[in-house]
Amino acid sequence: MACTSSVQVIELLAPVAPTPTHAEINFVPRNLAVRIPSQVSSVAASLTTIGAIAMQGVRQAEVGIGETVAVIGAGLVGVLTIQILRAAGCRVVAIDLSPQRVERAAEHGAHLAVAANDPTLASSIKAFSRYGVDAAILTAATDSVEPAEMAAKILRDRVA
Repeated sequence: MACTSSVQVIELLAPVAPTPTHAEINFVPRNLAVRIPSQVSSVAASLTTIGAIAMQGVRQAEVGIGETVAVIGAGLVGVLTIQILRAAGCRVVAIDLSPQRVERAAEHGAHLAVAANDPTLASSIKAFSRYGVDAAILTAATDSVEPAEMAAKILRDRVA
């Protein structure tokens, strides 16, 4: 069987698939793969799909410059979301259960990083943002409703 693809075997591609796979060899439809430019490392390119997930969360939140946004869950998707929000000119509050992830979120750009179980969480956010956050993006990997309930508590009141 002859290969009729326009992709060369030696080219590195980043799959931008709805369901990313982690294997040495993947079969990805042509419209879901992008060439990796020579100046981009394969390590950086491996974040393509995860970065797209973070970007979609920011797009769906429809936030603007200067708005305060809470990112609830500071794992990989959360940290990428924090960095995208910072680049977009937002003030970012990171919240996570893990003290290590809270610290990492601060190191990677969160203006305020607070543990989810910190009893001063709500007051810290009010002191930082005056009225509460303008938007909340949930990046926590959990079946619990607690992150959504927390988001409802820390969002500022909006008048229609």
